Amino acid sequence: MCPIHDSDAAQERWSRDEWRTIELWEKLEQRLRKYKRYWVGATAVIFIILSAIPVVMDRFPRWRALRMARALAEEISGLKIMASTTRRAHKLTFVDSENLIYRIESSASCTDPPSEFKMVRAAALTSQNTKTPIVLINQVTAERLHIPGVITSVCYDPANGLQELPNSEDLKGFALTPVKDLTEERQDRFAIVLLKGPSAEISFN
Repeated sequence: MCPIHDSDAAQERWSRDEWRTIELWEKLEQRLRKYKRYWVGATAVIFIILSAIPVVMDRFPRWRALRMARALAEEISGLKIMASTTRRAHKLTFVDSENLIYRIESSASCTDPPSEFKMVRAAALTSQNTKTPIVLINQVTAERLHIPGVITSVCYDPANGLQELPNSEDLKGFALTPVKDLTEERQDRFAIVLLKGPSAEISFN
């Protein structure tokens, strides 16, 4: 049997300690690389969020206007259903364009005088947001902004269709916009409910 010298044992202990140190540093380096990836990813996400905030703030009023437009389209669809069910003409008229308050009236025909129309109900299109109020554009404002075919009232007769659109290719619509865009004459955030022909085919713009 070969004798084991103290120097050999010390060398073996040093070798084991060295390997432990190397393994420890490898684990630390892996952890640091992982943290670095996390920081890079988190920085990229924060940068994207911060970059998107101005875009979201700019387009948010447009999204609210589109939401109002969808609500109006549902009301017009309901108007057509009521007219077909009752066999009577139904008219939707906005009486307050700033608060989007409208009334629905009924008569035998759309050509009847206003006194013949009977109130069915009155309501607001949807709850307003005081920070980004949406308004309906009337004909006077539409002319000033050079927007053709804007209406604030529509009457549907189950026998003759939409009174305002006698021809199949005619187009008219309700225009909704953030109130501050009127003073700035900005038109890229408008939401328009388009009606086509006597059948009042509905689309958005």
